[in-house]
Amino acid sequence: MNSTKGTRYYGGDGTIHGTTELDVETRDGKVVAVWFRCIALPFRQTEIDKSRADEMTRMYERKDVIPQMDGVTVFE
Repeated sequence: MNSTKGTRYYGGDGTIHGTTELDVETRDGKVVAVWFRCIALPFRQTEIDKSRADEMTRMYERKDVIPQMDGVTVFE
C-alpha cells in the first residue's frame, strides 16, 4: 500500500488477497456492502428496468470486455 496525505492505494502486492473482482453482498435483494479484497467501498444502489438488466447480463457474459482490478485509490 502506497500512501500520500489523504489518499491511500489499496491493492497490488500490498494486500494478502489477490482477487481482481468486487464482492457485492446482498440480503433479500438489497446490496448491503461492496468490498475489494478487505476494504469496504462506498456504493449506491439503483433499481433498473428489465431491458437494462438484460443488457448488463449480456455484457457480463462477455468476459473479454470486463477489465480486471489490481487496486483502488481511496480518499480519506
